[in-house]
Amino acid sequence: MKEIAVSCGRGGAGRKSIAAGGNAVPTECDAHGADLHTVLKPPIRSCENFLYCRGVAVREKDCARCGACLDGCQSSAVIFEVREAVR
Repeated sequence: MKEIAVSCGRGGAGRKSIAAGGNAVPTECDAHGADLHTVLKPPIRSCENFLYCRGVAVREKDCARCGACLDGCQSSAVIFEVREAVR
């Protein structure tokens, strides 16, 4: 059996087009937007929730409101909003 790994840091590079035909066993390891199923349309054998998290937490009392957490989050899961207090 031959194993071929194809990787690229950007979208639209054509990685999914490479494994077409034969006895290929495609495996997708994209935590940010797995969509191999849209191309191959395989039968679904199981379905599980997946949560990708590096365990980062921001304590509001320690927050300097600098926005550095936005650049540090690979999943774009941080929303930084400045709200004025309503009195």
